[in-house]
Amino acid sequence: MNDEDLKPLLFEVDEVPVQALWGGDGTKVLPISSKKALINRSTGKVLGVVGRGYCVVTNRQAIDMAFEVCAGAFPDLDTSEWMVFRHATVKSLSYAQIDLVHRAHLMNLVGSGWGPNEQFSPMIRVINSFNTSRALRFDFGLLRRYCSNGVILEEQVAQVRANHERRALRKLRASTRVLNLEKEWQSFMGFLEAVRDLGLTVEQSLLALEKVLRIARERPGDKPLRQRARRDLWLEIEGRLAAYRSEVGNNAYAVFNTFTDLAARPPRSPHFRKDRQTLEKMAGAWLKNLATGASSPSFSVESWLEKPALEAVPRTSNGNPAEDPWLQINWEEGLPEPRQFRDDELPLNKDKRYAMSVDPKSLRDSAGRILPLKARDESCVAK
Repeated sequence: MNDEDLKPLLFEVDEVPVQALWGGDGTKVLPISSKKALINRSTGKVLGVVGRGYCVVTNRQAIDMAFEVCAGAFPDLDTSEWMVFRHATVKSLSYAQIDLVHRAHLMNLVGSGWGPNEQFSPMIRVINSFNTSRALRFDFGLLRRYCSNGVILEEQVAQVRANHERRALRKLRASTRVLNLEKEWQSFMGFLEAVRDLGLTVEQSLLALEKVLRIARERPGDKPLRQRARRDLWLEIEGRLAAYRSEVGNNAYAVFNTFTDLAARPPRSPHFRKDRQTLEKMAGAWLKNLATGASSPSFSVESWLEKPALEAVPRTSNGNPAEDPWLQINWEEGLPEPRQFRDDELPLNKDKRYAMSVDPKSLRDSAGRILPLKARDESCVAK
């Protein structure tokens, strides 16, 4: 991919004040000092309205940081071989997802019963937004080279912090985890071998896809047009599944590949609305959970298919999240950037209106107990 392919994403961002017009004739102007609008300099369109302290990172800067993350996470790989492979965005360009892949390093499963197409490369995904909907983040995954199907295996390979008082890119710091690629590869191979050895009929495979995608094949009471759209979607899914069963066998590995194929090439259907990032994270969690469960002597396909759909977040044996994102927030410092909480970060009251970084003092009462965040007001916004 060259700069011409990326050009729509490589725009500069202007930060402008926000005002409210009010009164019957709209002539009264009220400056909103706590907010600013982010403008796409190329088009003049608004990307988002954010807090005054929001630290803007352009997509070009995010890509540069991603190359640094690649070098830090995989010091043994040739850094010059990382390249931008693909990107996805929305019409407003307020959000972008950009994948970097290492073109020289191959995790090779060709032969030994794996077939001719089982080659994977390490991938780093950078996610950036200009409307506080998503934090700047870097995730690790693997890319199946033959069909460009991807799967996210490790989230938050790097955590990014910014000094909002200076609001300067040079103040951004990316704390990168070093990943043992050999260990990641062996774990992934173990997962793949477990699901490859798990035989499934066509009906069992479709039921597994239905449960994890949360898309019903039939819904009583649907109008004929919706029934036809739902039927057309499942005909396409069945076709993709049949192709992978022919290629890799009548097993759960064919289901996994169908899952990642749907993420890479989503069907055009009103019933299919999941984005690639969500699906590829779910695919990674599904693979790990199924491989772990299949290793148990008491495992049976029938009981597994009867269980509720597996969630994207891996869980421990007692049913709790393996990593609670809320507990990962340093409440002594507040959030690292003024932005909306994600659903999995919302403390206690679960309300997205409690959106901005706050003064740490407001998070605890006089006895030191953590309080639920209160509706945003200027007294509690981090300066």
